[in-house]
Amino acid sequence: MKVFFAIIMMFIAIGSVLETYAEEFTYNEKVAYAVESQKVIAHMIAIYDNFGKNGIYNELSNMHFEHILKHNLEVMKKYYSEHTDYQNELKQTLLEIQNSGIDEKAVFIEHAKKLFPLLNSGADLITTDLNDDKSFRLVVVMLLLESVKTEYIESQEVGGIESILKKQHADTMAIRAHMYFENTNEIPLEMKYVIEQKFQKIFQLMNNHEVKIEHYDLLNDIVSEIYDHVEKDEPGKSDVKLNESEILNIELENVGPKITLRTDRQNGNDIVSFEGTGFPRDVRIDIKYVTNLDKEIQHVKVRSLDNGTFYLPVEMNPEEKTYFLNAEYLETVTTYTISNNA
Repeated sequence: MKVFFAIIMMFIAIGSVLETYAEEFTYNEKVAYAVESQKVIAHMIAIYDNFGKNGIYNELSNMHFEHILKHNLEVMKKYYSEHTDYQNELKQTLLEIQNSGIDEKAVFIEHAKKLFPLLNSGADLITTDLNDDKSFRLVVVMLLLESVKTEYIESQEVGGIESILKKQHADTMAIRAHMYFENTNEIPLEMKYVIEQKFQKIFQLMNNHEVKIEHYDLLNDIVSEIYDHVEKDEPGKSDVKLNESEILNIELENVGPKITLRTDRQNGNDIVSFEGTGFPRDVRIDIKYVTNLDKEIQHVKVRSLDNGTFYLPVEMNPEEKTYFLNAEYLETVTTYTISNNA
């Protein structure tokens, strides 16, 4: 693992410098961009990790790269409207990698040496004004880990090669989150040590193809500890900056529908429910979620009212943590981070 990390760090260290600009994007949009660029690097790490493996791993590498071209690159395009030269260079570099083949290790490494610093330079174009922001890097870490949880959940929902693909990307996003975390000095040393130990436990679990509830416990603990630290450090700004569902929805280009977890007291009993707003009228919504006591994904269905809302009681202890909520409707799949509003 240390050798693997060292090679990836070598890619990143070989940099090129571009003139930087502070784009007129919102804070959440800049965070979403930073997360997206790290997801690209995570796909590249997954491809590198497939070298030397037999069977379906060449196909997996191609699938990782296709996702970069068809999804990540499309999401990132809107940020480069004022930087067409950079956008063209990034696209050309990706196409060069694709055309030269990604099944030869030496060739791949040579291209990665150019792509990784190029991605870092692109991030500077968008987020340079946040370099001194005390919470920016920590928010990126949290959202990367939220995406890790999402991919782990989805890896259990599908089978075959797609399951391996999602598990690989989750693992490498965790690696990127850890590298981001290591490079921040905004957390007290004692707290940083505790979180580092949890990251190391996650890395140990990566060798197991089965995703267990311990994965979610560790990921959720890290996110909660960082969130609490930032909220305490910047109480006036945390409500805006750490609205995780808003940031994730921006990343997925879907800022309309919203789901919250609420607890109401009726007849002396606590009733836990999902409350949805902003959905299309009269559509069926398939919801999947995981709590700290569940060992399998829970699946419920509801139909939105004419005003685009719904209220769905669920069998859940009010004290349970809810790790993941996936809502599918009108062939749209949106991932939400939800919190208990009680």
